[in-house]
Amino acid sequence: MSVRPLLALLLLVFTSSGLLYAAEPSGAEIMQGARERHDHFPYTFERQSMILVDANGSRNVRRMRRFTRIEDDGQLNHLLVFDYPREIAGVALRLRRFPDGKVENDLYLPAYGAQLKESAAHSRGATFLGSDFTVRDLTPEVIEDYHYRREDDLVIDDIEHFVVEATPKGQAIALATGYGMRRLFIRKENLFPIRIDYYDRHERLFKRETRHDIRQVDGKMWRSNMILMENFRKQHRSLIKIDHRIFSIDYVPETHFEDAWVLENRHLPGADLTQPAATDETSNSASEQNNNEPGSEPVE
Repeated sequence: MSVRPLLALLLLVFTSSGLLYAAEPSGAEIMQGARERHDHFPYTFERQSMILVDANGSRNVRRMRRFTRIEDDGQLNHLLVFDYPREIAGVALRLRRFPDGKVENDLYLPAYGAQLKESAAHSRGATFLGSDFTVRDLTPEVIEDYHYRREDDLVIDDIEHFVVEATPKGQAIALATGYGMRRLFIRKENLFPIRIDYYDRHERLFKRETRHDIRQVDGKMWRSNMILMENFRKQHRSLIKIDHRIFSIDYVPETHFEDAWVLENRHLPGADLTQPAATDETSNSASEQNNNEPGSEPVE
């Protein structure tokens, strides 16, 4: 082999993500590769079940719908609507992240009438409705908000993982998230994050997220159908199971993120006739109508 091809081989490796990296990719490059592979589709609708388990083993089940839409200018719109149990049915939690980095959260509580309240999720580390998740835990990683540092690789269950430390850029981000640092464990074979350790401002581990039932859903894009969050301090766990997932703009129109859609109770089940029912039949139809988009993914 001549010198030139040998140098090229030593300097570059082709990862399974299809991206060309330096022989030792940095933490930022790993995170960028993960985003380009798994977070590129902008329209997602999900039906979810959440199971809360306390220190005594008591369980509390909730059901909700999740709408996520990313605009062409990068604005992120995220909405959670709770349908069960009856005492929280109709509660809606909305997050909007604007292209300039500004984040707004608001909460709709039907019992308080037609008004949106600033969500407690703005507060440092605040979780929502008794779960162990913050709103930001459930939204796509905003790479521009963090400094990333690659740590030593780790083998977990005979699978090689990148390990990346993420620290907030600036006090505002740190206050909004409530985390001093996170450590992400990312499978090398598909660049999918399967575990996130959360540390407080004193670098003490207090929470861990693990992702299970990981499946390839479209091309090289992967998704997890179960997300477990364990709070070690409270001895409390929250498990989210994805019951149904659809990638289609039809299920997340712009109107769903406007004030009126919630304040006029059009977000309640059966109230909005423009939203198709999440059945296998309508899912397939939606897929056929959007030829440039992946279709629905019923979750077993």
